[in-house]
Amino acid sequence: MRCGADAAGSTHVTVDGARVCNPCFDEMLEAADPEAPVFRCGVCGAPTSIERIDYMGGIHLCPVCAGTADPSEVAEASNGSASARASTPPSLDVKHLEHLPPLSEFVWPKHMLREVTCPHCWHTFPPQEILHVSQHADLLGDPIAGDHEQLRFKASRFDRRGSALDLRDLRCSHMACPHCHLIVPRSLLQMEPMILSIIGAPASGKSHFLAAMTWEMRRILAERFSIAFNDADPDFNRALNEYEEMLFLPPDQNSLVTIRKTELEGELYRQITIGQQTVTLPRPFLFTMRYGEQADPSLAGRVRLLCMYDNAGEHFQPGMDTTAAPGTQHLARSRVLMFVFDPTQHPRLREQCRQVSDDPQLQGTLPTSRQETILLEAVARIRRHIGIDSHSKHDKPLLVLLSKADIWGKLAGIDVNEEPLVWQKTPAGDRTSSAVDLQRIKHTSAKLRQFLLTHAPNVITAAEDSFRHVIYMPISSLGAAPGIDAATGMLGIPSKDVKPKWVTAPLLFIFSSVKTGGIPAAQVTAQPEGISRGV
Repeated sequence: MRCGADAAGSTHVTVDGARVCNPCFDEMLEAADPEAPVFRCGVCGAPTSIERIDYMGGIHLCPVCAGTADPSEVAEASNGSASARASTPPSLDVKHLEHLPPLSEFVWPKHMLREVTCPHCWHTFPPQEILHVSQHADLLGDPIAGDHEQLRFKASRFDRRGSALDLRDLRCSHMACPHCHLIVPRSLLQMEPMILSIIGAPASGKSHFLAAMTWEMRRILAERFSIAFNDADPDFNRALNEYEEMLFLPPDQNSLVTIRKTELEGELYRQITIGQQTVTLPRPFLFTMRYGEQADPSLAGRVRLLCMYDNAGEHFQPGMDTTAAPGTQHLARSRVLMFVFDPTQHPRLREQCRQVSDDPQLQGTLPTSRQETILLEAVARIRRHIGIDSHSKHDKPLLVLLSKADIWGKLAGIDVNEEPLVWQKTPAGDRTSSAVDLQRIKHTSAKLRQFLLTHAPNVITAAEDSFRHVIYMPISSLGAAPGIDAATGMLGIPSKDVKPKWVTAPLLFIFSSVKTGGIPAAQVTAQPEGISRGV
């Protein structure tokens, strides 16, 4: 650069405040020299490299302003002080985001879904409507996601790799729903999630079951079925991963551990603002099932996406389904519903349990509840959202999961120490593989149905009057009785004693009952009836 005295009054000012004469600027502009100084846009103040800058009306323009700026804005900016503009850039104008000139065309992959369902608000939209999340710190604040979230925008500029660029030319790595503006993983654009809804009364054990189930699924699917069960997005599953670490990976294996109750608001929920209304939405947990070569040959290499939620039990109570808290609308889209029923909260069964167990959870006068009302409320919401009349039964299967089976198992004559898994020869007879013992699950379901018919018939009536296909299963998320922490008075259990029982049986049953599940069922003459419909 050969700038001389003629640069003193030049309007070409770099971000560092140095002036460049007209001849040198013209040379750099023509050569698009990547080593050239960086200049600041005279309208929006964005730092802009020489290869992307435009010069109009005596000022520098970034690509955004060159394509969208009003001529009056340019004239007004050109009359101002260049040095002042360099030190105090104007505030950002969101309208620039709506008309960004494309740098290159972005081609959606051929395997993109025609419609995408947001796992937060369940809004359905074509993938072309997806929003991108800005990266630059200057773009902090979104009118819907919140003041502390990066701005969401409809991208129209992409780099050579197809990544969207924000207003400050930074590559965007996240996408967001066009309705709620919450982040959605890229995998949702390619795979429709299988939604599994878990419902139950407060303190029925939903969170413990969910954490124990996902922990055990990671191990059992890999060891016995050659299926990798992993987080689809670790950030989405952060809270659930913390639950797993609390139960199975604490610093001290002898210290008492427990999972805190899911609150109506907190880390498992997100708040957004739509118009003048604040809306609370649940955080989804997303997992992938990747089938290996030893799995079903027809599914080898394929990936399935699972979506689950951990709603607070209070959200399932009557009157809690509102426009401000529509957090249970996933029930209407669920492929399988799991109702966690806690026998120790049932007044009659609680007394029966005290005769066979001295579990601390049975002591005192803890409140009991009519848990079947939770199930009936869930059914009512499903009927409202998908238009089923009050006389029709829901086609999707219902799994009634009786929690804390280590306490009441003797009453029902149920032994959960042995998982419903068997070893059997492959069809070719060349090796032995794992299989799900569907006959045992079916036999256990019949025993539990009789048990509930005797002690809690209202649960049977609520379930079978609303669903065509109902299966009853025992689960024990901890596998042993908790103790009482002397310091806090809270219940907990040493991590070394946590041994979940039957927590994987619900998912194993689902995937072994359908042809495309990829998990083999034990070779028996009879198959469970009806469950394959709708899964």
